[in-house]
This record gives sequence, C-alpha cells and structure tokens, in this order.
Amino acid sequence: MREQRPIEATVVGDLLDVGAERFPDRLAVAFEGRRTSYRELRERVDRLANALLDLGLVPGDRLAMFLDNGDRAWELILACARAGIVWVPLNYMLREREVESIVRHAGARALAVSAAHWPTAAAAGLALEQLIATDFEPDDRSLHAYERLIEAGSPSRPPTPRDPDALFCLLYTSGTTGLPKGTMLTHRAILAHARLALCEYGLGPDSVGLVVLPYFVGATLNCIQIPGLSQAIPLVFARFTPAAFFELVRQYRVTHVQTVPTVLRRDEHEGRRLASCGRAAPGVEVELVDDDGRPVPTDQLGEIVIRGPTVMAGYWQAPELTAGAMGGGWFHSGDIAHRDADGYVYISDRKTDMIISGGINVYPKEIEEVIYRHPGVLECAVIGLPDPEWGEAVPAIVAPRRGASVEPDDVVELCRRELAGYKKPRRVFFVDEIPRNPSGKVLKRVLRERFGRAV
Repeated sequence: MREQRPIEATVVGDLLDVGAERFPDRLAVAFEGRRTSYRELRERVDRLANALLDLGLVPGDRLAMFLDNGDRAWELILACARAGIVWVPLNYMLREREVESIVRHAGARALAVSAAHWPTAAAAGLALEQLIATDFEPDDRSLHAYERLIEAGSPSRPPTPRDPDALFCLLYTSGTTGLPKGTMLTHRAILAHARLALCEYGLGPDSVGLVVLPYFVGATLNCIQIPGLSQAIPLVFARFTPAAFFELVRQYRVTHVQTVPTVLRRDEHEGRRLASCGRAAPGVEVELVDDDGRPVPTDQLGEIVIRGPTVMAGYWQAPELTAGAMGGGWFHSGDIAHRDADGYVYISDRKTDMIISGGINVYPKEIEEVIYRHPGVLECAVIGLPDPEWGEAVPAIVAPRRGASVEPDDVVELCRRELAGYKKPRRVFFVDEIPRNPSGKVLKRVLRERFGRAV
C-alpha cells in the first residue's frame, strides 16, 4: 500500500497538479460512461477556467451552479478554484423565486445550468451577464455551450492570485429560520478540512471514492472529493439508486463513500454510537456551553460551539449575523446536544426550536420521537406558541398516514405515558402534510405563523 501524501497546496486549485504531474494516465473521474484521466482533467479544467476569464469574469466574481452532481459539476468547481472565481452551489430542488433570491444576494455574474434545470432558471428572470449550458445545445444565443468554451480556452494555468484566505465558495444555508445565509468558505478552510479528512477517514493513493450526495450539501466535497484529489484517487460520480450503488462499488472497488449506510452491525453499543455526529477532529475544538457560554458537564445539554481552521469566515453581506454567530471567537452552531464520557456528541434539537414553557426548557425533537411511535402518524412537528399563562404552549402538528385514524387524545395519551407532564402537547392540530424546504427540513416558522392565530 502506497503512503498517504501530505497536502502542501496553497489554494484548492493546486491539488489538480498532483495527479496530472505524478499520475497523468490514472483515472480521475468516471460518470455515466465518461472516463477522464488526470492529464485530461487538468487540461479541461484549465481551458474552462481561462474561458471563464475570457468571458470577462475576474477573481472574486461569483458563478452560480444549477445542475445535478457529476463530472461537469466537478470540472466547474475546479475551474473556479483555478481562476479564483467563487462558485455558488444552488440546490437543484429550488423553485424560481428561491433561485432568483440566492443568485441576487450572492451578486453572481454568471450561471452554469443543465437542461433539466434550465426551465426553472429561465422562469426565474435572472439578471446575469453570462449563462453556460452544461449538457445541451442552447437555442438562446445568450447561452454559451460548455464544450465549446473548453475548446476555445487556453490549456495553460490561469495567471490568477493564489490567496489562501480568498473565498472558495458561498454555501447557502437551507433557510429554515428565515432567508438562506451565504456561508463564506475560504481556500484555507477547505484545505484544513481536507487534511483532517485524510487523518480521520484514511484516504490514500490506493483509495477509490464514490460521490452520490449532491454538491450543494458540501459534506462529500470536504470529506472525499478535495482530500481524494490531493491523493490523485479515482472519483466515481453517480445518481443514487440502490442497484447502481452496489454495482459501482463492485465495478470500481470503491473504498470510500459518504451516504446513509445500508449494511451496519448494530449491537447496542454501536447502535448508540451511530446515532451520534462523532467526536471532535484533531485540531478542532468543540465545546458544549450553556446560555452564559460556560461548558456543561458530560451528558448535559448545551449548544455546540466550534473553533478551528475549518470554520467559516462569516456570512456573506451579513456582518451582524456573523458577529452573532462568531461570539468570543467560537462559531455558535445553534445545535443543542450532549456529549458522552467517550467524547461522542449527540444532537438533540435546534436552539431556535427550543420551547420555554413555565420557565422549563422543552426540546421538540424528544416529543416528536414519541409521537412517531403511533402507527397512524406519517409526519409530525412540535412547536412553541405564545401562551399567557406558560409563556409558550406546546402544540403538536400531525400529518396522519392515508386511511389511518388518529385522534388528538391518542397523541396526548401517548406522550403522557412516555414523557414528563410539562412536555405533553396541550393541543394537536392535523394537516395533510408538514411543510418542508427543498432540503427536506421542516419549516417550523411557517407552522408558527399558521397556527399562532389558532391559539
């Protein structure tokens, strides 16, 4: 087995040279029948990077990406890194208004879009200088064809600044508590995360990575794609289906993938550990603190705060939000959790979702887990609503399964048997479905607005 190579890059784009210079003929990317070597990948990326600059984009400009995961998305990400352009991933489940809002807030000058998402982008009425069609021949002359851009671009490395503190990407939050926020991630932070991933996940020159999660999530990019690039490993991109997943694992002898595990050994000890979000990585400080910023004891609930080289630089064009999130030099995650004696952290709820009823903290997730035990419940959400006596009341919103019979008393009685009295829902509302954002997160602010008028 070949030894893992340390990351010596200054900016993310430097990593492309590792494979192109040391292993030019090694497979770099595979996607739906297309196979690209590291020599070919660097040439395509540099041609694309120069083409973007030839369109008038300059380092620091933002390019939004609205396409499914695959080799084209990976090439665009690397081309932006080589050119000093900041890429802005768009959740491909967003609707027109949401796309327009993020693109406008980011101040993007260009958009790369696939055929599947062009109708949404076109309907959004985006005011952009440059549009790039990644996988279709555009009828609209305002769109540039992806492959023609690559053909026209110079194969030399773009002469752009190599500042590790420059922005690598703007990763927008899902906006469950309000408008999405643009998380600013620098080249330095991304490379720091890649170094941790090499240490924690054991990627090396003999590894093979499978990428099935969408690029706008960021997890696979940080844990497999960027560290994998540093080791010049093959990366296989795929749209997830169970059959395709196992076939690709067999065909390419995949060693690393980040997704929901399908086969796990679940004894009592490991089953509990699998419910955790892990332990602090080397070089990253993680504390659980109370409302006064003091560390809480083991197995006590507190907010997760983080300090280290992987933390974001702040929120784009939101200095007040940044100051609030980075109090005391720590990033305040807003997640409420406890930590066991071995250092494993278990998230309980979002701090913004916590209910204070009669002066006592109530965590909705605990109540929701009990309600989900009712066989007739498809979805549920617990929220806090203003109450003149208790400060906040604890109602439950339930979406029953089709054809199932669920009565309010059934839900209340189930909670009464399993939970302390102050956690028991005072009222139960029924809906056809629970509102969610495109990432699947429950929009509790929408529920508060709707049912706040009912109490």
